[in-house]
Amino acid sequence: MYLTTPLLMRHNVARAVRVPGWLFIALAQPALYLLFFGPIVERFSEPFGIDPWLMFVPGILVLLGLFSGMSAGFGIVAELRAGAVERHRVTPAPRASLLLGRVLPEGAAVSAQGVIVVALGWLLGIRPDWVGLALTLVLVGVFTVGVASICVALGLAVRNENGVSAITNSLNLPLMLLAGILLPMELAPGWLEFLSHLNPVTYTVNAARALTAGEFLGADALVGTSVTLVVAALLVTISVRRFHRENA
Repeated sequence: MYLTTPLLMRHNVARAVRVPGWLFIALAQPALYLLFFGPIVERFSEPFGIDPWLMFVPGILVLLGLFSGMSAGFGIVAELRAGAVERHRVTPAPRASLLLGRVLPEGAAVSAQGVIVVALGWLLGIRPDWVGLALTLVLVGVFTVGVASICVALGLAVRNENGVSAITNSLNLPLMLLAGILLPMELAPGWLEFLSHLNPVTYTVNAARALTAGEFLGADALVGTSVTLVVAALLVTISVRRFHRENA
């Protein structure tokens, strides 16, 4: 696995680099959120004493990971149709590497794209703790790997772009809104705040905000990071098992 995973990663990175425009197109939505929604958050946050950019930019980084990770389900459907998964099935490559070779580049790409999002956020007003920001980018990369893994498993199960689109689109919005990416859930009524605690994305957002603010030992950073790592490991495990079933 230690040899085949880097080989598959290089293959998938080379394939993405051939069309670099897609990497920048993926940044359009987070950039638009920053430009068009950020100033509203800035004005809205003033009465509550909240630093709007330390609240908003980390949330947008998680949003980038969520959207990018969910797109992985479409890629595996295309590979199934092209017979790539079937060809990999007859190789001696461990099934875990077939997954990790696909999803690890997704996490690395989102961390790299996050640097551009932060640069835009810097122009708008964010002044982060730089060590915390670096940890946040790593955390968002891990989060993306988890989301991409479960969406690859979804693509293997559904085997149809329309089905993957219907399921991911129905999940995107509630996960985003209940995680408090756009506004902190402390401002929400009690029942919404309760639902947000059932959403694992909430803990990643809380950890990203705490780390970016330099609050490394706070409950949000420690609990949020732990939940993100555990959930990502669980999603990767589920997807690896799906790959085993696919190749049985």
